[in-house]
Amino acid sequence: MTNKDIARDLKISASAVTKVIQECFAEGRLRLVFNRDGLSAQQLDLLHTMVTGAADLRRRLAEMPKDPEAVIKDPEVRVFDSGSADTTPTAWASRLETFGRAAAPYLGDLISNSRVVGTSWGETFASVVRALAERPPLRAKRPIQFFGLCGEMLQGPPRKVSASSLAHQLDLIVNGDPAHAHSYWLAGVPSRLPEAARNKQEGLTAEECEAVRHYIRLLPGYRKVFGAQPGSPPLKDSEAPLIDRADLILTSCGPKERPLGYGGVQELHAAGLSISEARRLLVGDISGYLLKIPGVKDREGRVEAINERLVSPDLPGKLRACSKRARDGRGAGTVLCCIGANKAETVLEITRLGLAAKLVIDLDLAGELLRRL
Repeated sequence: MTNKDIARDLKISASAVTKVIQECFAEGRLRLVFNRDGLSAQQLDLLHTMVTGAADLRRRLAEMPKDPEAVIKDPEVRVFDSGSADTTPTAWASRLETFGRAAAPYLGDLISNSRVVGTSWGETFASVVRALAERPPLRAKRPIQFFGLCGEMLQGPPRKVSASSLAHQLDLIVNGDPAHAHSYWLAGVPSRLPEAARNKQEGLTAEECEAVRHYIRLLPGYRKVFGAQPGSPPLKDSEAPLIDRADLILTSCGPKERPLGYGGVQELHAAGLSISEARRLLVGDISGYLLKIPGVKDREGRVEAINERLVSPDLPGKLRACSKRARDGRGAGTVLCCIGANKAETVLEITRLGLAAKLVIDLDLAGELLRRL
């Protein structure tokens, strides 16, 4: 029986069934025995890692020192196979599709038991969304509200994998609503607020930047997602912004060699940061928020300046708040979903900061995290 079948017969939630099964494994009441016929030694090793590696990794992550503001000390860990550890473009695309199909049932269950869901941008989530579209429809108890966690990237990735686009697609897949009445598009909202150019001929003046920022904060999508900001007219209704009501946030991260994704080089250069300097200062990013190496000084404050321009106000605080709601029994919290061993340093810093309640990763990344811990 599936967890949903068991939950229906016992008249409890599917998440409660999942929790009981996980606890039974931890207490030794349940164990998995694999039929070895037809399986290679490598396949058996992979199966063993998926079963035992997640528990071991969770224990080690719980034991690592945390930031004083961390609200999650021991994130739940789910490990799925992405097919290989190859990083060539063709292999990477195949890995994403394999991982997306493997993780879709678990993430789909989290989504269907939520009320308000925020989505980040990127190819990892796009692969999961495509897999969900190919599966049987999710049976949500009520219409779920979806919103983009980040503004639109002006230079890649393609808009079809932007946060708003993925929220739009999930609304159709989960709610079956062709009118998309339950998804909120950040139309006209860039990923970052504008900054005055050093050379007036190349961009906006400080006064022009302030006018553009004021305009962005007045846009309906911005106000619905992030609320009214200082200097803006108050909201007409008393409803809290979506980001403060999210019980599930699906986010991802970028490695230090490619902070801010494929289109982030220009933003680093605009702040006076070269790629080599960025790699000395950063471990990567989470949904466009740059994560600095602990203890490394950024004397000119360039990293902080880039983060302050992020259109999502106080993003780490919002991720923590969502995870705190999960800790208190209200939703699944912030879920970090990523693949690839090159993201290990980023994932460890996100865990140290206590931002994510759940880690959904592949075998390649899980193995590297275990090695580093």
